[in-house]
Amino acid sequence: MATDSWALAVDEQEAAAESVLLSRPMPMQRRQMKKRKRTELPSPYSTS
Repeated sequence: MATDSWALAVDEQEAAAESVLLSRPMPMQRRQMKKRKRTELPSPYSTS
């Protein structure tokens, strides 16, 4: 499934982002980035 591989890629990205943000926490920005990621990423993947 294309969605499965996409989910895995997102999980890896989020894990990397988490480790970076752990060293310098910014809860508000992190929440905004997560929201933006969820809304922006799916569209190009679903169209292709």
